Amino acid sequence: MKTENWNFITDLLLDDSFISHVTDSSLSHQYVETLKNEYPDKKKEIEIALNIMKGMKSEDKSYSMEHKRAMWDRITEKAALTNKKRRKSITLFIGIAATVLLIIGLGISSVFYFTGNEKIEQYALKLSSGISTPGLILSDGQQLPIQGEQPTITYSENGSKLIIDGSLKVQKTVPREDAYNQLIAPYGKTITLTLSDGTRVWVSSGSRLIYPPSFNRKVREIYLDGEAYFEVASVKNKPFIVKTEKMDTRVLGTKFYVQAYAKENKYSTLLLEGKVMLSEKKGKSNHEVTLKPGQQGYVNQNQNDIRINEVDNPENEISWIHGYFRLENERLDQLLDRIAKYYNVKITLPESLTPMVISGKLDLKENPETVLNDIAVLANLELTQEEKKYFFKKMK
Repeated sequence: MKTENWNFITDLLLDDSFISHVTDSSLSHQYVETLKNEYPDKKKEIEIALNIMKGMKSEDKSYSMEHKRAMWDRITEKAALTNKKRRKSITLFIGIAATVLLIIGLGISSVFYFTGNEKIEQYALKLSSGISTPGLILSDGQQLPIQGEQPTITYSENGSKLIIDGSLKVQKTVPREDAYNQLIAPYGKTITLTLSDGTRVWVSSGSRLIYPPSFNRKVREIYLDGEAYFEVASVKNKPFIVKTEKMDTRVLGTKFYVQAYAKENKYSTLLLEGKVMLSEKKGKSNHEVTLKPGQQGYVNQNQNDIRINEVDNPENEISWIHGYFRLENERLDQLLDRIAKYYNVKITLPESLTPMVISGKLDLKENPETVLNDIAVLANLELTQEEKKYFFKKMK
């Protein structure tokens, strides 16, 4: 596609008349037809611009990265020139810019945010291959870093204000009903998040949580990729649902722990207090089970249904929210898997050592080398290190 054609598309996306007409369903069709008659040699470009406005992806494979970047540069340049007289169109313009990024695939993480009326699962899927940088991305496009040893985030009731480690932040625009924020916890840290309804969430290292700044709908829905512990505020006639790729957890007010690791095909919910209902989403039938405190429900990958385990000491499973792992006869291979996730490191353990069990307490505020050295001492093993790779073996 020639540069002038890309410029034509960009000009349409930045034209107030084009924006106002194609976003009004009663005017869109007639306006587009008139536009095509006026520019008969630009019908393809008009369709591309229209698809971008609708949040669709064009199948045209002639988009070079050079054209895509030029398009984005023109859009951001236009944004910088937008003055206060056009304030009404700024919000819509920013949304278009973010949609363009999603479609042309520049990989600029700071502007991936919600731009339309999507379900939370669709939004999560759209971002799954995009942003991986730890931090908080607000529904208005702001990207805020997460710092401090024990980060905390607290939202106001309407979601427009939040406090991050004692510092007040204000969203540039009032969150819409269909807006979402995205939080990615840094490795080696647990984030304590208080949502606008008073629900508290401990988001584990490397995990991703998508949620609305305020819960304005009949159902409170969030999406988890990773693991988190929840203490859900009770709101009458407004259930709380934690969605994952393969299993949903529905509650009214309770305490529970969810693991959702798509790469490992691992999905489970452990109930500590109250009552929850689990529903498996990928099987042939809508399988549902209800958990009691001390029970863990997990997706059985072979049968595509939900099985239940009894857990003797459920508090130990969530000890990480307090900054440590409490261990009681835990298999060494399973423990090292948890540590590898928490610190984003690779750990190798000989197969002959996998049945070994270990008990004790590990301080997660320490660096991974210190934690793994403590395990080596407890298990009487030798530990070696090569950059971010660690190797256990028997003592000579």
